[in-house]
Amino acid sequence: PIWFLAAAIIIARLPLVFPSAYWRTNLIVCAINVLLAVGLDFVLGYAGQLNLGQSAFYGIGAYASTLLIMKLAVPFWVAFGLAVMISGIAGALLSGFAVRLRGHYLAIASLGFAVITYQILLNWISLTQGPLGIYGIAAPPPLALPGLPRIAFTNLTNMFYLTAGFAFLTYFILDQLVRSPIGETLTAIREDELSAASLGIDGPKWKAFAFAISSAVAGAAGCFYASFVGTLVPDAFF
Repeated sequence: PIWFLAAAIIIARLPLVFPSAYWRTNLIVCAINVLLAVGLDFVLGYAGQLNLGQSAFYGIGAYASTLLIMKLAVPFWVAFGLAVMISGIAGALLSGFAVRLRGHYLAIASLGFAVITYQILLNWISLTQGPLGIYGIAAPPPLALPGLPRIAFTNLTNMFYLTAGFAFLTYFILDQLVRSPIGETLTAIREDELSAASLGIDGPKWKAFAFAISSAVAGAAGCFYASFVGTLVPDAFF
């Protein structure tokens, strides 16, 4: 659609409109938060699951990618993919509560999961450095394309394009997903789970799917946050 192209052009021009390092830093933070919000909208807006634990998956993605890189020397993009997968699996596990709880009860349970995750990150000092934080997290490695100069993501403009591009691509994919029969299925569960079940829709399976996708997207946002800020402390996510 034409508005997708218009949005892409506007996003591409933002660093030119805001040339200072201060504003470009804020643009990167905005792109990360957009990515986080897109994931939450998928599970809350379309599947109707009141998940207040999104920050937990944000932190899980950040710490998973950072620990894989810094302790196991895993290449950045491999660590990124694994961290997104770990966050998605954690979300699918949380959906085990979602199939039994609804509304405020699910909200309380998911918020409790976020609090538990925070306490683990804060107190597992041997692994996460706790309140001292993990410092010196490197930016994504430079991208070398044939015939073009190396693209270094220590440059704020390049980091913005990477983060915003990923957020835009994620939004596009999820937009296509919710316009498909999958989106109609999730909407049916959101509107009336009992009626959806009478039509043969497997509610628990689709809830697990929605939680996993939403959590994976939040984990990706956490990975970008860690590589951009360069420092991790639990209070940054909760």
